[in-house]
Amino acid sequence: MSKLACVIGYKRGIGKEIANVAKAQGYDLYLVGKNDWDVKEPKLLSEAIQEKSQAYSKCTVFIVAHLGFEAINLLETLMNSNVGNLSIVFLGSLVTTQTRNSLYKYHIEKSASAQAVKQLQLQYPKKDLLIINPGWVDTNLIEHIEGEKIDPKVLAEYIFHIKAFSENFSIRTLSVDVVR
Repeated sequence: MSKLACVIGYKRGIGKEIANVAKAQGYDLYLVGKNDWDVKEPKLLSEAIQEKSQAYSKCTVFIVAHLGFEAINLLETLMNSNVGNLSIVFLGSLVTTQTRNSLYKYHIEKSASAQAVKQLQLQYPKKDLLIINPGWVDTNLIEHIEGEKIDPKVLAEYIFHIKAFSENFSIRTLSVDVVR
């Protein structure tokens, strides 16, 4: 079975590790950097993913990059697509439940995105949408924050285990919180 993993936000941290795990599991990769496309035009990226995915029996899109509200536009465009072999893994964040002044804008965007993604789950119940909400992940973006953090490689492996679990039990929509 030929599989394609499209990783949006692959250049470092969680996205880089997801790409590594996908490749190790036999996926072909379609890597999209946060700045490799115009976030104001989600339809163009969605069309590129649709075109690429036609040659594969399975296509998984991992939305890892923090794109703010534009991530919702991309997700909705993908959900509206006619790609039958498409599943989507959306990385949210548990940090939306915590208060930190230095990440205030990030918290607001992630909180709003989390609510929008939940609405999309309800609006498109037959689409495969897996939401993963990790706690603090050990990346360079939060190296100044003290406390336990999840290793990005370990998180990427968990994501693939959770994805396999949801597929084995024909779960269409699933939201999972991952903490260390």
